[in-house]
Amino acid sequence: MAPASPEPRFVIEHDDDSTSYTERRLIRAIRQGDLTGAEQFRRDDEPSSALRPLHESRLFQHVHGVDAVGAERLVDVSRVRRFSRHLTSFVAVVVGLTVMGVNTGWAAFWLIFLAVNFGRIAPSFGRLYKERSDNGLSAVLGVLYGLGERSTPALGSPEDHQDREPEVAATPAPVAVPVPRWAPPQPLEPPLHLELRDELARFEPLLPTMEDAGREAIEGTRAALNDLFERRRELGHHLDGEDADGLLKEAAELETELADPSLDAQTREALAQTLDAVQQRQGAIADARRADGLLRARARAALHQLKSLRLSLVSTSRTTDDTLQVAPLDKVVAALRADMAGAAELEEALAEARRNPVAQAAAAAQRRRH
Repeated sequence: MAPASPEPRFVIEHDDDSTSYTERRLIRAIRQGDLTGAEQFRRDDEPSSALRPLHESRLFQHVHGVDAVGAERLVDVSRVRRFSRHLTSFVAVVVGLTVMGVNTGWAAFWLIFLAVNFGRIAPSFGRLYKERSDNGLSAVLGVLYGLGERSTPALGSPEDHQDREPEVAATPAPVAVPVPRWAPPQPLEPPLHLELRDELARFEPLLPTMEDAGREAIEGTRAALNDLFERRRELGHHLDGEDADGLLKEAAELETELADPSLDAQTREALAQTLDAVQQRQGAIADARRADGLLRARARAALHQLKSLRLSLVSTSRTTDDTLQVAPLDKVVAALRADMAGAAELEEALAEARRNPVAQAAAAAQRRRH
């Protein structure tokens, strides 16, 4: 089996500090709020000149479920909230010391520092202030501390996609508001999948200029990649929550218990069955992770082949045979389909191992006795 392609890495620079993130760690940091979007980022294989704001990345926007304008607003809110916390600390300290009779003349330097900081976040404050229907002190406090509601939703927010009721002069009759049903959150699509979808979309204007063989190859690739996306989603669903380290510890504890010579035969058999089940589950997890890594590597190969084919189509004369140009892509897709067949079997084995591992091990032990 081919080795899995290494996970993409990203470099995040903030306050002269540079930190390297894997794709999964970066998604987790964005989701948990450790990264606000104001930081600069680039891929690990890109030069330093390629640095751009993190909130402009599709990854940041996808994690928060907003577009480019919505992502920029999230950065504005984060900057203003950080300043408001600093301002609150200043007021609390100065008021508290004044009440106790302590000289607070030194606070002028702190106030100057706050003024400088406000100058830095003034553009963000101004944009948020313009969204509000009120003005004056209530609007200022609303922007600083998130009080009240803004008058117009920012572009890219969920309110943009809701139909607005027309204003009427008369008092409208009460309308029963349906209670939305809770739905489990959908898993985020990996950035690699998004990049492949974007690349396939870039072929749309080129399809009319391609021969039948070229169009069939693109459509076949699209279908294979859709199957791959679904297969990796299923693998991720079954791998979610699997604790390989915990299973390793449990297996070691079971082996220690089995080494006790004072165990009766029935207890020893039960422990042995449990150990078999744990080891089977460990094997299923390892196989599923290898399969997911292989499918990811195939997807990366397909991405590079798609990019190469697209560039060839726009840079070479149309006398070139499409069959020859799409041959490398066809080869990658054929290997991808073969790998997905094996991944389906591993997915079923992992699901079975999670569903009833002890009963499965007991049945295996029963078969060995017969």
